[in-house]
Amino acid sequence: MAKGATQSAAAPRSLFSEYIGTNYIPTDTEIAQIGAHLVPYEMELVHLEAQIQALSVQRDRLKSYIDSHKALISQPRRIPQDIVEEIFLDCLPTAHNAVMDAREAPLLLGRICSRWRSIALALPKLWASLHISVGFLTTDLRTTAVVEWLRRAAPLPLYISAQYDRSGFVTHSIAPFINHFSSRWAALHLYDTPATDIFLLAAVRDAPQLADIRINFRSDQYLDHKQASDLLRAKIFAAPLPQKIRLALPKPKLIVPLAPFTWDHITDLTLMQSTVTCTGPTDDIDVLFNTHVCRVLEGCRNLKSLEIPVCPLDENIRRPPLVHPLETLIIHNHGTTFVLLKYFLGNFILPQLTKLHLTTLESDWDESVLPAHPLMRLGDQAPSVSDLHLDLLIRSSMISVVKGLDALPHIERLSLVLKRDDYDMVGLDEAAFFKALTPTEMTNPCPSLLDLYVYSEHCQETVWKEFLQAHLDHSTSFRRLHLHLWCQDPYDTVDQIPLPDTSRFRDRGIDVFFEYELVTPAVEATPWDGIER
Repeated sequence: MAKGATQSAAAPRSLFSEYIGTNYIPTDTEIAQIGAHLVPYEMELVHLEAQIQALSVQRDRLKSYIDSHKALISQPRRIPQDIVEEIFLDCLPTAHNAVMDAREAPLLLGRICSRWRSIALALPKLWASLHISVGFLTTDLRTTAVVEWLRRAAPLPLYISAQYDRSGFVTHSIAPFINHFSSRWAALHLYDTPATDIFLLAAVRDAPQLADIRINFRSDQYLDHKQASDLLRAKIFAAPLPQKIRLALPKPKLIVPLAPFTWDHITDLTLMQSTVTCTGPTDDIDVLFNTHVCRVLEGCRNLKSLEIPVCPLDENIRRPPLVHPLETLIIHNHGTTFVLLKYFLGNFILPQLTKLHLTTLESDWDESVLPAHPLMRLGDQAPSVSDLHLDLLIRSSMISVVKGLDALPHIERLSLVLKRDDYDMVGLDEAAFFKALTPTEMTNPCPSLLDLYVYSEHCQETVWKEFLQAHLDHSTSFRRLHLHLWCQDPYDTVDQIPLPDTSRFRDRGIDVFFEYELVTPAVEATPWDGIER
């Protein structure tokens, strides 16, 4: 019967073939006939499945035998260990510290094979950086893993970053298990940090290799002068090598000591305000005044880069200008651009300053109240500036700004943010601005200019094309124009905005970049405002 069943399986014949695929309902007698008819075929199916299972086992055994021998001659096995180590190091993230995630290097590299795991665990460079999510450390197992991670990096310097819980509800401290490694700290970046943990971390006995410190206090953490001075006397701010320090806290002016101090080891200093509270009388503003900046520059005599929030409305300091070797100055201005240039920069002579960025956070002031354009004085105080960024409002005459650039002949990169003043209904004349910057046969306002960035509401195509053509016609050194423009309806996304043809400039060595910002027009008021419909 088995033989007959096999033959039937090869070419089955059914008495009911005409009913298959139809809605025909068999009788009871036919149901019995169909059941009897299927018996030999069901038996044959069981026999075939048993054969398939036996063949599958045989196939798997043979495949395992082949694969195990192929592994002996595989290329990865033959890669020298030093090459494997280099590959592992190239797998590490470059934009941030390594993360405790099994799907990312270095943990992922230990999940491939036992040999690679051994190499990974024995390679200190793989474990020299670590980002800690403090809210993630909810178990002893995870905190133990952090300690073990940092031990594997011995004896290399450690690059540690930590993100605390922004809400303040999670109050875990990382100090108990990373302070033990303070002698190897090279970089320590802490974000949304409670003051209690900062003082615990600052209490370490020594941090001789700590060259890069970033501490962002949580926005609800306030320090008084004593706490701030105690913090700055901590060992972490007194390494014997040049230090980059970035502190963000609600009242950054409290960080600056009232008494004279010396921080000659600091080369890069950034003081930021974690929350902007520039309201009320001048005395209530928590950013730095001119006097604070003077104390910082007097105390940090080797400072090369300074980034600070400043309100320049306190009295002009009556003293000879301070000469300082500062090279980069970035000011987040809580006053007005021209007042800052006149009263703040007028107190210093910065012969080595090459980068000056002024970001205005408040409404600007009409320059007509000033007897002369402050940029003229900047040319005397800091004649080497080659990278200049200015935030301007319409009340500040753009044309006179360009004229002031005559005092800065070394300008190579110029960045202007041209904002609309809510009280100025005249609008912005980009044509006049670009014309003032355009070289002629007689003059070139910025002879060294290579790169121009302009943020504005709009700019007609003919305006910037005439500007670029003039640079080509006069064979200047200009090489790059970046326009950041507003764009309103009918576009839904910036990808829908057609880009102008710039090929004739690109072919002659000038790159033109466009960046658009969609602006949603204000919704007009209706009689139904405030009523849900």
